[in-house]
Amino acid sequence: MQADVTRTLVERQLADVRELAQTNGWEVEADLDALTVEVRMQSPVDGEEYVVRFGCTGYDEKPPHVEMVHPETGEVGHYEAYFDDRGKNPFLIAFDDGPEDPVLCHQYNRRVYDDDTDLHNNWTVGDWQSDAGTLTTLGDIAADIYHRISDSERYQGRYDGQR
Repeated sequence: MQADVTRTLVERQLADVRELAQTNGWEVEADLDALTVEVRMQSPVDGEEYVVRFGCTGYDEKPPHVEMVHPETGEVGHYEAYFDDRGKNPFLIAFDDGPEDPVLCHQYNRRVYDDDTDLHNNWTVGDWQSDAGTLTTLGDIAADIYHRISDSERYQGRYDGQR
């Protein structure tokens, strides 16, 4: 039942993601059976390509699991899949188990609520939508990430595994 509700919601939100993709030159792939969406985007600053994967099981009761995928190897979560936006606060990249384990640190990412993560013990998954502000849809989250890789003051290129 919950999977059907989530699938319907993801399907609706995909229309917005695809509209943003058309405007910004992104590529979008969705697997509604697996409840995953991947958005491939390129930084206009340096041409680096990034792939954002949204794992949407249980969405939007819980936030999506937002992970970066290496555009060439397909490896999920490897530090080289991430961008470095630490040129200007507030930045999005944080470190879970060290500099080689980055995470997109925002209330819209389920990974920061995982039991083994101590990034924000004061955040609760039940409050994610009110805490995330306007970033509660897949399109808004993808647009936020694109904004970060498009801002030449904030964006520092591909993350190199160093703090």
